[in-house]
Amino acid sequence: MKANEREKIRELYEEQNWICAVEGCNKGAFQRAHILGNTKLNRHLYTDAVIDSKENWRGVCSLECNKKVDIGKGTLRAEIVYQTIISDKSYTDKWNLINDLIIEKNELREAKIDIK
Repeated sequence: MKANEREKIRELYEEQNWICAVEGCNKGAFQRAHILGNTKLNRHLYTDAVIDSKENWRGVCSLECNKKVDIGKGTLRAEIVYQTIISDKSYTDKWNLINDLIIEKNELREAKIDIK
C-alpha cells in the first residue's frame, strides 16, 4: 500500500471518528469497504480512479457491515454513485448523497422489497 493511500484511509476513518459507517451500528471501524465493489468488472465500468477514490470508501466494523455498504452491480444506485463521484459537487455533498443511497438500499432490504 502506498503512502498516499494509507493517508486517504486514515483520513476516512478520522472523518467518521473511527465509527462504522453503517447507520445504527456505532462499533469501531477498522475495515475499508468499497461502495462500488473492487472487482475487475467495476474497474472496467467505472475506472480505477473511481474505485480507488475516497468517495467510494467507507470505514466499517465487519464483513456484515461491508456488505451493507456495497451498493450492488449494474443497478441504478450504482450508476448514481458513479455519476456523483465524477461530478464537480463538493466532497461533503458527494458523501451525503452516497450515504443517503446506502441507507435507502438497506431500509428496502430490511423491508424485503426487491431493490433491483
